[in-house]
Amino acid sequence: MFNKILMVAAGGGLGAVARFAVTHLVNQAFPGTLISHWGTLAVNLAGSFLIGVLFSTVQGVPHFNHLWLFFAVGFMGAFTTFSSYALEMHNQLGAGMYKDAALNFLLNNIGAVLMVFAGIMLVKMIKGQ
Repeated sequence: MFNKILMVAAGGGLGAVARFAVTHLVNQAFPGTLISHWGTLAVNLAGSFLIGVLFSTVQGVPHFNHLWLFFAVGFMGAFTTFSSYALEMHNQLGAGMYKDAALNFLLNNIGAVLMVFAGIMLVKMIKGQ
């Protein structure tokens, strides 16, 4: 059990640092645009794509449990930001930024599902399935 906890913690630490870096860089690159929180969208979409890739890659592979704990539970759990997204939605709606909130909602929710699908399809194409 300790090894599993260690895998989740190590992945989570790296995912949190990656989230901070990506969010910071993306928000600096696109300041003051229609969606004021492009960084959150970027990590949510990238994380959705990567978990799709990971799921397709390790599906049916024996002994992938530690990799799943490290990457999916730890890294992706810290890298993606549903709570930040929810707070940003609350703030946009509270400020009367209804167009921004609607676009943010659509891009995060529909985009995340599409990115999981894209990650799975990419691995299937690479494997020739």
